[in-house]
Amino acid sequence: MRQYAFSQLPPIVAAPTGDDDPVKTTIRTIPPPLAFVRFGCAIPEGFFVLAVIRIPKGIEMFGISPFGWLHALGSLPAIPAAAYMFIRYGRIAPKTTSGVIYLVAMIIGSLSVFLVAKTPVSNVAAVITLIVLGVGYTADRYTFLGRRQKYLKTFCLTFSVLLLMVPTVSEILRRVPDGHPIASGTDDPIIKAALGVLALIFILGVSTQFIFLHRKAAKAG
Repeated sequence: MRQYAFSQLPPIVAAPTGDDDPVKTTIRTIPPPLAFVRFGCAIPEGFFVLAVIRIPKGIEMFGISPFGWLHALGSLPAIPAAAYMFIRYGRIAPKTTSGVIYLVAMIIGSLSVFLVAKTPVSNVAAVITLIVLGVGYTADRYTFLGRRQKYLKTFCLTFSVLLLMVPTVSEILRRVPDGHPIASGTDDPIIKAALGVLALIFILGVSTQFIFLHRKAAKAG
């Protein structure tokens, strides 16, 4: 074991602080060079130590916590992946590279919701998203459904995109620009209008996909 000397370790607190405290507590993993050396502890290399650190509240840009950033950045790749597949294939294509990226990002985003959700609705939405993804990505196995199998697959995967975009648009409008967001809250008319547009796009999109599937099946006889 190696002893480290580091003088810039943030102060460590033993208990959470109140809402009126100018600093906020958070749990972080500290690598050996930063861990408890002010107490003369010997930390084995390769280990990480859990510490409760006091950090300024202002460090949380857009009012997003570290777990919030994990959720946001983890699910972010799903948006360009979905856009690419809609442009290239007209649908979510599970067996493509983009489809795999989309699935992984959506799973990360859905599971991380349980770390940041403040209302039961968010948890329910995450569970529904996981179910929809599971059905959509395994629909090819439901041969007993016949031609309806493709309709189920298409609907579920397109619906998963809607479930991705609803909170994404809502959060952006309520947090951007930082300190002066476009919308004041979930009841803001701007958010309601934006979600209405998303719902309309979803309905038109699914309808178009179903028409395409019907015509393709008719040609196949």
